[in-house]
Amino acid sequence: LVHQTGNRLLCSYFDTLRHHIARIANICGRRSTNRLAASNKEHESLLIPLINDDIPGAVEALRKHLKNSREVACQLIVIDPQLSSIEDGGGNAEKQDT
Repeated sequence: LVHQTGNRLLCSYFDTLRHHIARIANICGRRSTNRLAASNKEHESLLIPLINDDIPGAVEALRKHLKNSREVACQLIVIDPQLSSIEDGGGNAEKQDT
């Protein structure tokens, strides 16, 4: 969807973040049993306004999804502080500064 915008800068930012997003989604999905289903519903809630050219509705749906995702990730980090590290792709974790 991001690449459909044709915005090269946005696509570049998203590609840089993509593996981190996938990692967090994987962790959240494994540790929070309801998060995957909720995330899928949030994605559907984002697509419906986009299909109907309802940009304000799509923006609100995206904000809600990002807020919910952030809250779950932060809760999981509080439960397991080791989740705040980022793997460098070789299995080596680096502490993420916040």
